[in-house]
Amino acid sequence: MKSGYLTIIFSGLLLLLGACKESPEAIVQHDLEQGIALSGFDDLLDKPYLMIIPRIGCMGCISAAEQFMLEAYRPYRDQLNILLSDISSYKTARVRFGSAFMDAANVFVDRESVFNEGEFESTYPLILKLDKREVIEVNLVSPENALALENFKNALDTTP
Repeated sequence: MKSGYLTIIFSGLLLLLGACKESPEAIVQHDLEQGIALSGFDDLLDKPYLMIIPRIGCMGCISAAEQFMLEAYRPYRDQLNILLSDISSYKTARVRFGSAFMDAANVFVDRESVFNEGEFESTYPLILKLDKREVIEVNLVSPENALALENFKNALDTTP
């Protein structure tokens, strides 16, 4: 009889512990909200997609994401915000990417490295799908996800 109660109690505890585990989307959402509070980037989550590109990490992945963002920031400005995180030199980034890009309303530059914490310490660019300012999908641009940018472009093309 005691073992039956212990099994029920143990199963309940396991269920509670499993339910407390946060999804990647919830973790990223939390980190984004903290970063927004510190940076003042209140409009960061106002579009269906957010692309976060770190300064350092997987160089091939970052280079591909940077090329994509330079081509996408204008035509997809109504659907996409871009966050350059952990920028060590704004002046260098401005020379590298150009004034038009750096001054675009959908480009956010993290000069204080507030988005270089938690999930944003990633060495890979992140593509976030948002719905009503909530993260509903997280994708990495990584060697394991070689079609990430192509799939992202297709999603942008089909998003009103």
